[in-house]
Amino acid sequence: ALTEWCEERLTALRVLDSHCFGLLKRWMKHGEGIVMRELRWDDCAPGILEKVIAAEVVHPFAYPALNSMRERLQPTGRHRHLFCFFHEGIGFEEPLIAVQVSLMPSIADSVDAILKRPTAFERTGVRPAVNASLPEDPSEAEGPSTRCSVTGRPSNEASPPQPTNNTAIFYSINSTQVGLKGVDLGNSLIKAVVKHLKGVYPTLDTFSTLSPIPGYVSWLRSEVAKTSAVLNRGPDAEVLKSCSVFSEQALRALTNAVASSGSGIFGPCATSLAKPTGSGDEVDDPRIEWEGSTDHVAEKSFVRNAEPAAPVRISEVQDWLRSIAVAVQAINLALPANDSAPPHNNVLEALVDLLAPPQPKAAPPPEFKESAPFRKKKKDPIAAIYEIPKEYGKPPKLEWWGVPTAASLLEQPLSRSIACYLTLEKSNGRILDPVGNFHVSNGAVMFRVNWMANQTAKGSKESACAMVNYWYDLDNITVNARAYELGRSVPVGRPIQLLWNGRSV
Repeated sequence: ALTEWCEERLTALRVLDSHCFGLLKRWMKHGEGIVMRELRWDDCAPGILEKVIAAEVVHPFAYPALNSMRERLQPTGRHRHLFCFFHEGIGFEEPLIAVQVSLMPSIADSVDAILKRPTAFERTGVRPAVNASLPEDPSEAEGPSTRCSVTGRPSNEASPPQPTNNTAIFYSINSTQVGLKGVDLGNSLIKAVVKHLKGVYPTLDTFSTLSPIPGYVSWLRSEVAKTSAVLNRGPDAEVLKSCSVFSEQALRALTNAVASSGSGIFGPCATSLAKPTGSGDEVDDPRIEWEGSTDHVAEKSFVRNAEPAAPVRISEVQDWLRSIAVAVQAINLALPANDSAPPHNNVLEALVDLLAPPQPKAAPPPEFKESAPFRKKKKDPIAAIYEIPKEYGKPPKLEWWGVPTAASLLEQPLSRSIACYLTLEKSNGRILDPVGNFHVSNGAVMFRVNWMANQTAKGSKESACAMVNYWYDLDNITVNARAYELGRSVPVGRPIQLLWNGRSV
């Protein structure tokens, strides 16, 4: 009887909780009492900044955290801004959501450049090949590019003076209140910030994000598992056990497994080695109706509801797997051996474990003791930002993204794979990636994949150190949002269309 009574009470509480949450969402949606404020280092209480620091999960602040916050906000030459929503009923000491913005001369392709973090390439003194930039204006096609490189410096260092900052980059957005999880304040905050910045800086004409891809590596791991299952059931399974995963025989078998398993790692695969009819340069097909800002047609243009022009050739998949194999071997030679790493059946399994090393199994919980507390006390998030990290003061260790040869070899296959994940993988008709679904549902264009944009362990575990730009073309936001909600049409930029058709960007 007691159990039934408890279940009835829990059911009633769930209904009440759902009703209250619905009221809260409607209340916040109308914006009653919500005020946007910009937080500046020189006139903001440290307590408010501490709450923003504690809530930062996209690009955590380095220790000491307040010094790191000062580096992001104080230097006016870097044109950094931090905006927050507050509510009059709660008070201006409790931020609801925070967004960080950087004003730049073009759409950024590296958060390391924005945060002035030294990259692995700068520490080693070796620069990898980077994506060739597309001119922002056809009349400047022969001039120097102002696109930032992965090393954090302009791609043409000897071309003063510095260009005018005409682009606002939203590079981090975080909710600071756990109780508001599921309440969409991000869309309203971005729109409010755009309106404010356009009033303060009339030269701004481009608004874009530099966003993480939090689900890519976990999705890649699941797709690799499907391919491995097909490979292990194939006719060459017994023979492959006696040969190296880097051998030509193993790579051919893996290529066939990728093509026959229905894996989405590189998108749909053709059934022959020949180049499929109609593939290659369709991005320049005059029948494609490009949309966007007419004064920047060369780069800032997009097409709605685009798909790869044709399935990828098996020969291309085989070439990409060879590149991955050479990259994995180069990384294994450069990094110290990991004796605890599990054995791999193919190079894709080895690659995934390099991107996101498997965590050691946790020790079994100790036996229950009556003297032990029933519930472990939660750590104070504000106090946590003052704790000294274990790795603080130690020299940075070499990671896979610090091996230039490997980073260059992995660029083409993984950029293609990321583009396919972002555009083709769906859940109930919507984009599988949560960040991509958020921005596209708000009317943004899935614009460009940026290789080596976030050279951190977190960036590697989430998205192989890549990031993506979502471009908010103000003239087409409403049309794009409606097309996505009604027809699940995903607008993609020219750089992603180039990736689909096997061309670098």
